[in-house]
Amino acid sequence: MAVGIARVVAPRGLVLSAGAEQDSHRVGIARKGEEIEVKQLMRTGSGTVRAETSRGWTTVLSRAD
Repeated sequence: MAVGIARVVAPRGLVLSAGAEQDSHRVGIARKGEEIEVKQLMRTGSGTVRAETSRGWTTVLSRAD
């Protein structure tokens, strides 16, 4: 079951990874304006919030560009 649908607002889009770990293999990107299905949210040991999407994992909030 999905948590919900999110729209990508990051100007350069999102990097999608195979796992929740920051050093996980990259599996794709989501471009600004795309809608992605969010399956779950988790907080890493360092406090970063990561989202599992239908296409891979990404950081929920990052620094402003």
